Amino acid sequence: MTEHEVKAYEFWRNRLQECRHILAPMVDQSELAFRLLVRQYYAIECCYTPMINANSFIKNIKYRKQSLQTTPEDRPLILQFCANNSDVLLEASRIAASHCDAIDINLGCPQSVAKRGHYGAFLMDEWDLIYDMINRVSREIQIPITCKIRIFPEMDKSVAFAQMLEKAGVSMICVHGRRRDQKGPLTGRADWDYIKAIKNAVKIPVFANGNILSLNDVHNCLAQTGVEAVISAEGLLHNPALFTDKRVPIWTVAEQYLSLARQHPCPISFIRGHIFKFFYHCFMLSSNEDQRERVAKAHDMTVFEEVTQELKTRYEEIYEREAKETDNWNNCTTLPPYICQPYLRPEPKLVDQLTTTKRVPECEPEECKIRLSKKKLKRMNRVVSGVEVNDEKVVPKRILCALCPNPKGEKCDFNICRTCCRKKTFAETLDCNGHKFQMKTRFSKKCQNVNTLNT
Repeated sequence: MTEHEVKAYEFWRNRLQECRHILAPMVDQSELAFRLLVRQYYAIECCYTPMINANSFIKNIKYRKQSLQTTPEDRPLILQFCANNSDVLLEASRIAASHCDAIDINLGCPQSVAKRGHYGAFLMDEWDLIYDMINRVSREIQIPITCKIRIFPEMDKSVAFAQMLEKAGVSMICVHGRRRDQKGPLTGRADWDYIKAIKNAVKIPVFANGNILSLNDVHNCLAQTGVEAVISAEGLLHNPALFTDKRVPIWTVAEQYLSLARQHPCPISFIRGHIFKFFYHCFMLSSNEDQRERVAKAHDMTVFEEVTQELKTRYEEIYEREAKETDNWNNCTTLPPYICQPYLRPEPKLVDQLTTTKRVPECEPEECKIRLSKKKLKRMNRVVSGVEVNDEKVVPKRILCALCPNPKGEKCDFNICRTCCRKKTFAETLDCNGHKFQMKTRFSKKCQNVNTLNT
């Protein structure tokens, strides 16, 4: 093994303490309170921070302070940056180095914000830039650099990409076994074969991400891919006890989280997001619609605590009764909604047709109107100035100012624009009722006041 490969495994064994169960980086969701929740109660051994914009981290002190919110118990900790410039990443890493155990570069975010900002998975096509960023930071700062990536459609390219990252100087690679286009309703399943191929091709620690919904999935992933650790994002949001054998009632998790959120404040939107995830299956029941509305409109922690207690009141007796009758929750194929459980994302249907085929209506226009929303119907038959319009909006023709190319004021006494009218009324001491310039009137009042003083 080379010196770099030895140091990479020393990093995993010593600084990351041979962690196996890891909380993934999530925007607005892997904040300090949630990290402490899964560490203290639910067997998580290492956490990522939410994705941090390196440029904003350097320039905005308030943003930096919020991003670096941590405690001594919040270790080992990997801080994740998104960046597309080696100078910016280097400066941000220097500032953050003493607050974490490793710096991670986000090469896996598939969202539109990453596309606009040119980072995340949309940086994976620029291998030279990525190599330069990793190589420079790893040489100039004494802290391990890691990368979280997605796979390419081609396995060979995915393996070559991982080998390039290893050569550039990363100490660990986290592989999300989905492509860049697998997101939202087209997410689908992660491909562990790609992760296994990458693990076999590199000589540094590899973490796996994707398809982790239960503790059995964790064991299967470790066995099938040979990776050092497994990380989870959405699975932990719905069920923080995912890496344990525990079947925890939703109010217990909520009470634990809200207590930590009071100790370590964060934006109310973060807290609301977690509460919706914890209570997702209960909120899908019409009988709990009132509590779902309360959470949606809440702007105070007290409301979240009250909703938690209300759901506890509604279901605790049922939970205790069924817990006595059920020998082992783990053998249940279907869990009741008041038990923390994963969110099963629906399988994408007819993906090729959705992405390549344009739907053609099979009905006549008048028949199709019946199926359209009220908003769409209103737009199709809107009336502008008493004239029915079906296709294009009627824009009234503008009359230009007599002195410049701008449109004239509709009520201007001189048929000119506001700017020209101001100049004209000032220069010639005139009034314009349309633009409400009263130069002549004001001048007359001044003259009257002067005459009064003289007499």
